[in-house]
Amino acid sequence: VSKGVGKLEWTSWKSIEDFFGSQGETGTGIYLFLLPMTLVLVLRCIIKLLKKLDRSFPLLPPLFFLSITPCFYVILWAANISVDRVKELGFFFPPTDASSLDPSGSGFEDGGVDPASFAAIFFPSYSFAEGFSDPFALISWGAIVKTLPVQLGCVVFSLMHVPINIPSMSMSVNKDCDMNSEMIAHGRSNLLSALFGQLPNYMCYSNSVAYAKSGGRGQPSSLAVITLTTLLFLKGSSLVESIPRAMAGTLLIHVGLDLFFEGVSAHGFSALEIISIWAIVVSMTLFGMTAGLAAGMVLAAITFVVDAGPAHLSPIRGHMPATTLRSSKWRSKEARDILNKSDGLRRIVCVQLQGHLYFANLTQFTDAVKCIIEERKGFTRFLVLDFTLVIGIDSSAAFSLLKLVDTMAKRNLLKIAFVTGKDDGFPTTVNLSEQLRSRSIAVTVKDLDKALILLEDFIVSAVNPNLVNESFFRVAGEETEFLHAMMLAHCPSADKSTVKTLLTYFKRVGLKKGEVVWKQGGRADRLCAIVRGQLLSYLEEEAGTTERVVAGDVVGELGLIMGHEGERRLTTLVAEVDCVVYELTSEAFATLKAKKPTLAIYLFQMCVRYMSHRLQHVSNRFVETKCIPI
Repeated sequence: VSKGVGKLEWTSWKSIEDFFGSQGETGTGIYLFLLPMTLVLVLRCIIKLLKKLDRSFPLLPPLFFLSITPCFYVILWAANISVDRVKELGFFFPPTDASSLDPSGSGFEDGGVDPASFAAIFFPSYSFAEGFSDPFALISWGAIVKTLPVQLGCVVFSLMHVPINIPSMSMSVNKDCDMNSEMIAHGRSNLLSALFGQLPNYMCYSNSVAYAKSGGRGQPSSLAVITLTTLLFLKGSSLVESIPRAMAGTLLIHVGLDLFFEGVSAHGFSALEIISIWAIVVSMTLFGMTAGLAAGMVLAAITFVVDAGPAHLSPIRGHMPATTLRSSKWRSKEARDILNKSDGLRRIVCVQLQGHLYFANLTQFTDAVKCIIEERKGFTRFLVLDFTLVIGIDSSAAFSLLKLVDTMAKRNLLKIAFVTGKDDGFPTTVNLSEQLRSRSIAVTVKDLDKALILLEDFIVSAVNPNLVNESFFRVAGEETEFLHAMMLAHCPSADKSTVKTLLTYFKRVGLKKGEVVWKQGGRADRLCAIVRGQLLSYLEEEAGTTERVVAGDVVGELGLIMGHEGERRLTTLVAEVDCVVYELTSEAFATLKAKKPTLAIYLFQMCVRYMSHRLQHVSNRFVETKCIPI
């Protein structure tokens, strides 16, 4: 466009050499190319400077492009250069009058389009000689066969451009889109175009992004663009000869660079995706759009097979409110009442994902999540997305997750908890955890139990912040007071005198840091109620399987209550700091059952209550049984 040459054959070295080296008939060819390149460099430097200054001016690019033409004329006037002379040197588009049209009468030339000739292409009128009434004889069937690959490419591209370009534009302009509405709109416009014998429509991504980034919003702006484009199409071809080539060249080079850098920059793409992108760029540049589309389809299929594997699963395994889910955190009665009686837990919706999240099912996933939120009619305030069963996430799905967070923030959600299910974060090359940390509504945790603890704390703190870090029983003062409060919390049906009598069978034991309370495989001969300090329980044969036991917890109750002489410890228990525990030995428990059997019932009740809490919290459920979250 800048030099006014024909099609550039990138596969021909001579063609490339002529483009960059030849000065053309006027001797100014290289300047025709360098002028728009210089203007593009100036524009991009200004944009970069504004970004460094943290300033935003969306209208800068369009105003810059529009200013090129008047500035060009001002420079010519100041330099006392004739416009006719500059036209002879090729700096302007050639005229579009009838004398410049090609002999075939198509109306197409380098300079522009004659509206009447253009209309004749789509609404031809035939006149046949006498005795000649077969219009099909005028068709060159060989030419049609020759153009079949291009026609096929156009059909495939018309089917692909909506599901590809719409989400891409949505991320580029940071605006949510309704894919169903977009598909319906394109279908209607294509049907209307077909009724008039016209070409299928195409959402020009580059123009649309430039329009949106320049501040274009809403139907009035769109209608204004349509009206102006129509007037220019019908009456504006005569203006083309007054516009310098540098203006069009600058626009095309600037937009082309934006699209190029956006497409090939390796922000979160896997190695295979990067190879695919460059292969498509090279094949489309060297061999044309049809070859590029074919390469893209083949490489997309290969990428899917490698990344997603042979099995296709629905991205959402199930969902449910957190009404029946419990975290492992002990809470006071007041805190439990807030969660249960105020519908606090029902405001949490847990969604468990599975398999691979990739470009083909990300729309299904995001639409399903939106429907889950909308079907509860504004009742949901917290969302848990569990990625424990997710095998892989491609870059497009990762960016859609970020877009989903921004969308959910507009729907009155207070928190979205992302459960990675893995120590190393999400199974994707995109740094998704870092991206989520920049969004105040999102939090990332390792497992579902931590997600529920966090959201439960959020709900409780909204009513009474003092209950969040409070122990599940209220206590202050000496060890005995702590122990009494602890037993009353675990045995709510017992009174203070009963608990006082029960505690006479317990013995105080002090533990030093690092001291082993019992070893795995040892005899289960006592339970411990922790009053001060912190202990660590772990499985010796399984590296990493540990549980911390803190003040207020009871440990070792199972072996004691079962009462078998041969019962053995399943874990090793070690003091992490200096601790104080109260022990109930098997001998003392036997005496208690013999002398005070009614007191033993309260002890049974405490142990059952404590074990039920340990068994019912969400981290002890099996995903294979569909207990969590469905």
